[in-house]
Amino acid sequence: SNDKSFLSIEQMATIESSWHRVCSIRGLNGNCLDTFDQVFYHKLFELEPRTRALFEVDIFEQGVKLMKVLAYLTTTARKLTSNNIEEVKKLGARHKVYGVEPSFFEAFKEALLWTLERFLTIQDSWNEEIRQSWTFVLDLLCSTMIKAAKSNSLVRQQKKKLKLLEQQTQSTTENDNQNNDDEEAANDGKSNHKSCVLM
Repeated sequence: SNDKSFLSIEQMATIESSWHRVCSIRGLNGNCLDTFDQVFYHKLFELEPRTRALFEVDIFEQGVKLMKVLAYLTTTARKLTSNNIEEVKKLGARHKVYGVEPSFFEAFKEALLWTLERFLTIQDSWNEEIRQSWTFVLDLLCSTMIKAAKSNSLVRQQKKKLKLLEQQTQSTTENDNQNNDDEEAANDGKSNHKSCVLM
């Protein structure tokens, strides 16, 4: 088949198993408030203060979204193939509409790797294999999205799509629109909120 996976079987297994270990840790140094998502955001805002303006919701609510998206990414890493990378490109164009700059992706990657290391070091399980596997998939996602964000046609398409969704939300009830929301989530890789990659 021409539909080749970008990740090796070993990389997929490393990413999935390391994420499961992260999820078993309730907080740094026993502090339940120092959760993975909050430690990540603190580092992200430290590295790139301008990213803070991207988040319109409460940072704890955003943290719930972050963990859901990361869980989704880790379980679907094996599905990152040459045929379905188009979904990642759409995501990149959408983030351009939201005002995400290319440098923000680098800050996101650095903050996520830093947070992963902090948490996995607790269990003495951080190693070079984990670092390389996560770096590979994050580099792939970020470079694909940055390139897509430079495509005027893709950006226009996503801007039109988001405007339509906003109009639907304003003119229909939540119940009436539930089926459309479910379909949208499925079609767009369950990434139908503003900060699905910068979380």
